[in-house]
Amino acid sequence: ATLNLTVVASGTLPLTYVWKKNGTIIPGSTATYTKTGVTQSSDTGKYSVEVSGSPLCPSDTSSNAVVVINLKPSISPLPAGTTPLCVGDAISIASNATNVASIEWKKAGSVIATTATYTKAAATASDSGVYTFVAKALPGCTDSMNTFALVVNVPPTITVQPLDTTICEGNAFTLGVTATGTMPFTYVWKRNGT
Repeated sequence: ATLNLTVVASGTLPLTYVWKKNGTIIPGSTATYTKTGVTQSSDTGKYSVEVSGSPLCPSDTSSNAVVVINLKPSISPLPAGTTPLCVGDAISIASNATNVASIEWKKAGSVIATTATYTKAAATASDSGVYTFVAKALPGCTDSMNTFALVVNVPPTITVQPLDTTICEGNAFTLGVTATGTMPFTYVWKRNGT
């Protein structure tokens, strides 16, 4: 972010300005001290300015302006633990976030958790969907967010069983089954367990 500090002074012109950080002179000072695009946590400190006018008169020094540079939130490209699950599996998704004031997990726009790791003892089919992880920034920084999809697979359930069939030797027969769950299905038919 850009750091701007400004002082307004009066006195016999021309006025000169000497900015200091923690008592050390910052070169090239004017009425405004600006540091653009390269602020780092090391720029945190107490800033003051000494204003001088006529060489016959004493200078005046401002009070300290305390500047705190917070680190931007940092999150991994995708929270860990978002691999596909099955109904009944435990959900545990770690945010892997640093430099945050707080954390929000959202689904369909509603906050569902505010912990570093989103957990649920047993996943249900309704847990599938798009989630947003929001790393709420420290003061002066912008929030970061990550959107990801969570897939909870539903194991197959046979809803229509094969029917008993009696036919005459030499005739063809067909057995069918209907199942629900997360596609695609594979089918393995057995006769007498084989």
